[in-house]
Amino acid sequence: MLFPDVKKTLKRAVLCKIPCFIWGGPGIGKSSLIKEIAAEEKMKLFDVRLSLLEPSDLRGLPWPDKDSGIVRWLIPDFWPPKDSNHNILLFLDELNQAPKQVQAASLQLLLDRRLGNYTLPEKTSVVAAGNREEDLALVNIMSSALCNRMVHVELETDIDNWIRWAKRENISHEIISFLQFRPELLYKLTGEKAFPTPRTWSMASRLLPKKATDLEMIKMIIVSCVGEASATEFIAWYNYYRNVDVKAILEGKYPKFENKETSYKYAVVSAIGYYLHKHGVKGYEEAIAGFLKLLSPEFRVLLLKYLKENLIRQLCRHSSMREMASQLLKVVVG
Repeated sequence: MLFPDVKKTLKRAVLCKIPCFIWGGPGIGKSSLIKEIAAEEKMKLFDVRLSLLEPSDLRGLPWPDKDSGIVRWLIPDFWPPKDSNHNILLFLDELNQAPKQVQAASLQLLLDRRLGNYTLPEKTSVVAAGNREEDLALVNIMSSALCNRMVHVELETDIDNWIRWAKRENISHEIISFLQFRPELLYKLTGEKAFPTPRTWSMASRLLPKKATDLEMIKMIIVSCVGEASATEFIAWYNYYRNVDVKAILEGKYPKFENKETSYKYAVVSAIGYYLHKHGVKGYEEAIAGFLKLLSPEFRVLLLKYLKENLIRQLCRHSSMREMASQLLKVVVG
């Protein structure tokens, strides 16, 4: 399931207080999704990493009550307070990486909403998450009894949703543009210690200097985050991207696309699109019209994806765009 569908399903399950399990590869945004839901639904989030715990950690510490002559338990601070009146989202991360005994203890939590004498507050919803076996993560197979206590959804990577998120989070426009060209590298198990995932591309974005010019340093950063294979492709594409003369193109000095690689065309269109997104289209309408005529339909769409609706409408009103205005408006409406 794609991100929006998983989010809708989880929100419904949280509302009905039905436990859910999110399956997905490492670094694709499971934890971020839970944080988003908690924030949007104004819920207090308790994030518990079960793979780090022992069975005894879940129940807490025993202490003798001398007055009654019985042993009571001090509850760990990672559980929601028993008397809480907040709307709570309890996130049991890495459940299927936890030891079998921890998984067994979680069974009572999911079935009876309690652990020993501890009971979850009434307004608590539970969501768990974990990697799949094919992700080469160290997972422990969950029992059928535990699986049957939850609704299961599988989160898939999706380039369009990731790009919308990446723009909100100010991810490097070079990385966004490259992944529009090579969307299959958003998430890929390459066999290297570092491999491309939404999380590692985000890490690379944070490490890249804002005005990077040293290709060797850029490659070193990208290799460290997403691995040699993906970094090699990124650097080859980036060489095209950084050498695009945007101002010359917007003065009507168009590049020759004949016999050029697809990566070159993506780099040129992406560089123009990003510049117009930042600076607007006013004064460039005639040059843009001429440039668009050079492009195939898919590259026209790529360029327009960089522009907000008001900029596209501004373009369409210009006399030089008369021939293709209807096509551009279809992109806006569609």
